Amino acid sequence: MIIITHTLATLLLLKVFSVNDPNIIFMTFLFGIGIDLDEPFIVWKKYRELKDWEKFKKWLKRKGTRKRNFFDESGGLVVSLIFSYFLNNYVPFLANLLHCTMDWMCDFESRPLAPFYNKLRTRGPIESDFRSLEEKILILILLVALIVV
Repeated sequence: MIIITHTLATLLLLKVFSVNDPNIIFMTFLFGIGIDLDEPFIVWKKYRELKDWEKFKKWLKRKGTRKRNFFDESGGLVVSLIFSYFLNNYVPFLANLLHCTMDWMCDFESRPLAPFYNKLRTRGPIESDFRSLEEKILILILLVALIVV
């Protein structure tokens, strides 16, 4: 999923649970959106490694390209659960669970049990591209839900 859908889903989660505490809001955004902030650096590192625009475009468009870390998988869920326990509020964990679920539904390769078990690899049915119909429908649903709730 793209950052727009993750942001809308995180905002909806905050609105549904009426979160007002700035610490909880920060942690919810950290686990709902912030776990993807490393992806541009991974992409930049690969571009510097390849040093060729055409090869880089092929790598970027290839399905199953690994641009994720263990925080995008179950490892992040464990970390967010621990933080949520100490904050005595489970909204950051729910934001991370929602983020991971949305990513696991995408058509790129994911490892839902990483870093604990790396052999299980899955692909979701939804095309992860801002031009895809599924992404546009999800954005529309999230926007309507934000207005209605």
